[in-house]
Amino acid sequence: MRGHQPARVRKLILASLLLALALAVPLQAQEGGILEGQVVNGTPGGTPVGAGVAVTLHILRNGSEVETRETTTDAEGRFRFEGLDRDPALAYWAEAVYQDAPYSSAEAVQFEGEAETISSTIDVYESSDDDSALRLNSVHVIAESFGQVLRISEIHMFSNDGDRAFAGSGQGPSPETTVFIPLPVEAVGVAFSEEDPAGRYVEAEGGVWDTEPV
Repeated sequence: MRGHQPARVRKLILASLLLALALAVPLQAQEGGILEGQVVNGTPGGTPVGAGVAVTLHILRNGSEVETRETTTDAEGRFRFEGLDRDPALAYWAEAVYQDAPYSSAEAVQFEGEAETISSTIDVYESSDDDSALRLNSVHVIAESFGQVLRISEIHMFSNDGDRAFAGSGQGPSPETTVFIPLPVEAVGVAFSEEDPAGRYVEAEGGVWDTEPV
């Protein structure tokens, strides 16, 4: 009798297999999404973006990056990513580097409904050594006490009201330094955000210089 299963059990097993197959089909159908976009020069009279601009696609789930893909623009500044997962829980955020300055799309995009193609635009700007359009909008200071140690965190919010990216004016220790952030004279253990690339900040007398264009 061990070699035979009751008819009811066989039917339940068959029904379970059919259900598993039915659930697997929609998951497979979500593949094949396409993201099309273009890198556009937002500086009036600026040179149109052509071929060879590096574009990185960040794939996010619940705000955390799960994958990145890379490509380059064609002669018209367009880019394309194929074979994307159309899961609506995923968000796609495109970033480009133009004249050594990083730029990103205004917002992340997602696949909705039966859509197979989504689009994204990245606005970039010509670089300049003129810092007259820069503004320090706000400074947030956070103080935390750890025994006899006082940790001070500062968040500086800069903006650029012009139509060109400020890439440095040569005032700092190197041509690519942009804005100066002063530090207290007795400050020790200076550290930066883990998200910042190594070497972004250059220490100098009285503070640090940022090397990223604004």
